[in-house]
Amino acid sequence: MVTRVRLCMRVDSELSMRKETVDDKQFVFDLFSQIHSERLGLSDYALLAPLLQQQFAAQTRSFEQHFPSATYFVAQVGFQPVGRLVLHREHGCFRVVDIMILPAQQGRGFGRWLLNNVLDEANEAGVATRLSVSQDNIHAKRLYKKLGFRAELSRGLHEEWVRSHTVVNAV
Repeated sequence: MVTRVRLCMRVDSELSMRKETVDDKQFVFDLFSQIHSERLGLSDYALLAPLLQQQFAAQTRSFEQHFPSATYFVAQVGFQPVGRLVLHREHGCFRVVDIMILPAQQGRGFGRWLLNNVLDEANEAGVATRLSVSQDNIHAKRLYKKLGFRAELSRGLHEEWVRSHTVVNAV
């Protein structure tokens, strides 16, 4: 499945979403590494590489164990990958397991576009959408609020957010 749309927010680019393939493995690891290096505030990749590889492997195993039927997508502008979305369609609920956008591409509306695609599908199916977010991820939480999500539960360093299927998508 490739979904294409002309994005008219802060960038005039063709954004699309397709299923992740084995060929995307290096991109997904690099994306994970950039996101988590930035969160840790460290830039010495040689020092971080072993830790990031361990964390990425652990996350991959966790996703496979807890969300075995999840669908993995890559977001791209033209043919250039810019992000990833992992979506688990449960009975009665969609779960955004993971969403990541390259740091250099954040703030351009790509995350909103990916989530709006999920929310449109959830609305059609008549189900709620759930996700987890780090308590300190202020930018993501601001976006989720704009899209109609509400914080439901706080667990350790993460919060559980939910959006009813009856909420009309925000622009």
